Amino acid sequence: MKQVLTSKHKLCQLNVGKAQALNELVKQYKIDLKHYINFFLNNKIATTSINKKTNVQKTTVLDIQNDLLNAPLFVSTTKIPYKSSLSVRARTCAIGQALGAVKALIDKRKRLLFVKDKLAKKNESTVKIDKLLKKTKISNPNFSMIKPEINANIMTVEQDENVKINHFDIVVTIKMIGNKQKIIIPIKHNKHSRHLQTKAKLLKSIQIDENYVYLRWEQDCPNVKETGNIEGLDQGIKTCVTLSDGQSSTKLHGHDLDTITNKIKKQQIGSKAFHRTLKHRDDYIGWCVNQVNFSNIKELRLEKINNYRHKSNVGKKLNYFGEKIIRERLMRRAQQLGVQVVEQHSAYRSQRCNKCGYVCKRNRKKQDFLCMNCNYTANADYNASCNHKEDLFSLKDVWHLLRGKTFFWTKEGFMESTRQECMVPVTQKEVV
Repeated sequence: MKQVLTSKHKLCQLNVGKAQALNELVKQYKIDLKHYINFFLNNKIATTSINKKTNVQKTTVLDIQNDLLNAPLFVSTTKIPYKSSLSVRARTCAIGQALGAVKALIDKRKRLLFVKDKLAKKNESTVKIDKLLKKTKISNPNFSMIKPEINANIMTVEQDENVKINHFDIVVTIKMIGNKQKIIIPIKHNKHSRHLQTKAKLLKSIQIDENYVYLRWEQDCPNVKETGNIEGLDQGIKTCVTLSDGQSSTKLHGHDLDTITNKIKKQQIGSKAFHRTLKHRDDYIGWCVNQVNFSNIKELRLEKINNYRHKSNVGKKLNYFGEKIIRERLMRRAQQLGVQVVEQHSAYRSQRCNKCGYVCKRNRKKQDFLCMNCNYTANADYNASCNHKEDLFSLKDVWHLLRGKTFFWTKEGFMESTRQECMVPVTQKEVV
């Protein structure tokens, strides 16, 4: 398997003419991209292709209004009535990126429709799927977050001995883009790209915006580890990451995730200070993840945090927690090191004692854990990470029935606090 990594480079070496030409290209490209995405979302597109082996003609139809969600691999510029100052090759890049964005938008609804068709063929009820389909609506993406993607059709990448410009390591040349025939972008290596250069291949595909260029590197994924320990990990706003082997995040330059989120909630949304503090949070999370020692770990079990923002008392601080960033950074680094990552349900794991299995809401008080049954004391995040490590009986379908109750939770199941009656007996399916 292959994995693609990205290195970010600031465009501070461009002269005024190049910077202006690049800004014009990015602005026009985004206008074209927005038009193509809206065209695919609101119009019917039918394309035909022929299988070279079987000579069978296949027609794919994309009609979002009628739930025909088969996005084509390629659409010619001649099929989309639109005039632009960009060249045909540049517009082809924009169409390819627009198709990729549309595929991401329709993916969830397409999977739900597939399940609905499967249930309908078996004459089973589709009420739940219909409710999910009503909630899953396809809408326009956030265009401000989309960066232009440029491939080898209109660009070349030179590095190492092929670079003819002094004091630079990589030169990206964007050509055949319309009015501006050529834009040369010299780039210097940073610490990350210099590290990637030794083990990865530089691809002829980049992302650009007004201030940065994003180079892409491809490398082989390492083999999944077969030796090592299985560890649990708990993520929190007080301590960013805590592992069951005793590793935990510390402060960096006097700050941790708690103090940084306190700063974020005080800033005015959209201000420079607000974005600067968000970057501080992201950098701190990246530093915490990089400090984790994966050498003796073959499998990492994470808590699956979702749907906690539905509560009415969720404040600004918790909204800027950054749980998605922590999860993505952990998964990315684990993939690079061959560590398998498993997400699992997190209900009651912070309230369970990892020594006796007793679950009680009073066990945990902020960052302190004190078991009401066996008097075991520990850091609350460490105790939760130990519970993620264990192979406990799954509460996926019945966790909401246990709300407000005290019980013992083990590998075999869970029982009343008297340990006399099993609340949900463990049944085994008959082998036919």
